[in-house]
Amino acid sequence: MEAWRTKLTDDIKSHLETQIKEVARYHNIYNEEKDAQRIQLWLAIANQSKGIFDINLKTKFLERALKEISEVSKNMTEKIESLTKLDIQKEINNNFTAISEINSKLKSLNNIEKDFTALKERVIELTEKTKHIEKINQEIEDIKKVRSGVLEKIKSIESKISSLEKSFTQQNKKIEIIKKSKSISPIKKKKR
Repeated sequence: MEAWRTKLTDDIKSHLETQIKEVARYHNIYNEEKDAQRIQLWLAIANQSKGIFDINLKTKFLERALKEISEVSKNMTEKIESLTKLDIQKEINNNFTAISEINSKLKSLNNIEKDFTALKERVIELTEKTKHIEKINQEIEDIKKVRSGVLEKIKSIESKISSLEKSFTQQNKKIEIIKKSKSISPIKKKKR
């Protein structure tokens, strides 16, 4: 560990170590790159940006929930003022039901956060699997190239065989012609 890191306060040091661990997860991406340190910084910035994005999503959800609570509270106040003594208990029960629904929506925020974490892990897992698929695709392309070369060689051999067969056929015809010509007896010369 570098000396400057030991001088940090504990609250900052824990955040730094977290970022270092997150960036180290992508070690295989930047390890052999020329500007590995710059890539590490960009990865740390991207990680922070993602964290801010996640917080913004949660904040917007909470803002909407608080707005709904505010509207329900306002409506509740107006209704309570306009109710007679006999209807107050009925309206209070309705309002408690509405509050219960809002509470269940707030609880669903926790479920959304859990689902988001699961989705994040699934995306990382699928990214890793994609690397293997890309490697397999490259191997398939290599096999196709080799196969293409083999097919070309086979076509070349078939062409040579075909020309040899034609040549043999022509040679056989010539041999047959020669055999027929030998069967004719030669003309004998008369002796003088």
